Amino acid sequence: AEPEAPVRREVARLAGRYVKGDEIIAKLLDDKDVGVRVEAVRMYASRINPKAFEPLKKTILDENIPADHRRLLLVPLSNFGEEQSVPVFESLLKGKNAALAAHAINMLASGRYQKLSPAFFVPYLDAPHEDIRKGAMRALNIQSRELTASDIQLIMKSKSHEGKMLGLRMSSRLQRDERIQLMQDACLDDDEDVRVFALREIGLLKPEGWDEMLLASLEDPSEKIKQIAAE
Repeated sequence: AEPEAPVRREVARLAGRYVKGDEIIAKLLDDKDVGVRVEAVRMYASRINPKAFEPLKKTILDENIPADHRRLLLVPLSNFGEEQSVPVFESLLKGKNAALAAHAINMLASGRYQKLSPAFFVPYLDAPHEDIRKGAMRALNIQSRELTASDIQLIMKSKSHEGKMLGLRMSSRLQRDERIQLMQDACLDDDEDVRVFALREIGLLKPEGWDEMLLASLEDPSEKIKQIAAE
């Protein structure tokens, strides 16, 4: 009789530790039990066997497999380098499972994927799920020392309040002229908190014509803005 699923799963796990275990693992990749298949794929991929990538990718992206099972495969996926692993993570970010997408962006935000530019993460500042937005912010914070004025301008185009405020805070690393330009643009933003932040910075930076900007802000529909401009 065939061993029970827990036994087959343990066989897959032990085979992963065995120098010549690939053949045993390969036989379990098509097991009828999803837990056995996932464990076999996980151990196969953990050995960084090039042949493991395709079954690994297929299993991770299979929406019929529970997310908790697929999540176990994300660390082995990161062993396959950016060219192979990043497109799989991107597919998860576009997938139906928000928790799995959050795990994916946290993996990408870990700092391990150094070739990913800030522009990669900015669109996820507007993701519908909070955990994905937080992952994008974490990634950008990790990259903060390398951000240019263009990067921060891109962040400021985010539709989310958190994204825009992140961009404003990061602007402290910019050159004075770059920061002034950013704050002048931010004074026209639809978000009241963004305008408040920018107007206060304009008052500190005192660029040419700053007093005229304060006067113009007295016409702002926000009472808070009017109060700051009048101070």
